Amino acid sequence: MPYQPFVPLRIFSADNVLIGEFGRTPKISRGAKAIGRDHWPNCYSAMLAGGGGSIINMASMGGKVGSPLQAHYAASKAAVIGLTRVAAMEFGAQQIRVNCICPGFVNTPLLATLPPEKKARLAALHPLGRMGEPEEIAH
Repeated sequence: MPYQPFVPLRIFSADNVLIGEFGRTPKISRGAKAIGRDHWPNCYSAMLAGGGGSIINMASMGGKVGSPLQAHYAASKAAVIGLTRVAAMEFGAQQIRVNCICPGFVNTPLLATLPPEKKARLAALHPLGRMGEPEEIAH
């Protein structure tokens, strides 16, 4: 039986790059398209045939530093970070890079509902003195 690596829950593909978003379906731009887990072996095979590729997983700084009352969120994001580390070890010999993006607070509709003083406190936690923008993470 051929080697079968882990199987992500959801994968997005553009060229020779996979973007794994575990448990959510974000908007994907620039030609990327959502693919289901049934297509994962084909993507893996295509990367092997092409001499390598890149898998990019989305986690959060919450998986690295945590926040009070956010144990469930921190645990799930830490799992994605751990999965990324293992996948990098599994796929490195095949010239497939595996990385994880761990943004801090991002100016999304969810955070838009926070009071201004809370948003200011969150922004102050970032080296730039402001929250990130979705476009900054996507590009």
